[in-house]
Amino acid sequence: MIWQAQHYGDSSGIDLISEVPCRALTGENWKLFVENAADTIFFIDDGNAFVTTEEFAEAVERSTSYFVLVTRENLHHLPYSVDEIYGFRCHGRYRDTKRMYHQMYRFVSTETKACTTI
Repeated sequence: MIWQAQHYGDSSGIDLISEVPCRALTGENWKLFVENAADTIFFIDDGNAFVTTEEFAEAVERSTSYFVLVTRENLHHLPYSVDEIYGFRCHGRYRDTKRMYHQMYRFVSTETKACTTI
């Protein structure tokens, strides 16, 4: 939807409301956009192979922008926080017939648990 809003503007029917610029980042000219934008939120959807490259990791490190990545790939070159990894749960008998997410949850729990030695 973000890609549609940025490419089609008002005719997309999508109102993107944000205090900072938001862009969908795709394989086309990704490096050019990252290097020429400051304080932008970049949304990167699954299927963009550049997110696994060292070149992308270096561009992210130099950037003052924020990156939201939706991917199933291992991101060996990117540092990330376990506090910021989320998954989606679907419920229902026919959950694969349409995209509908009922609940978002933390992928990794960061709660401190007390240990007792017996």
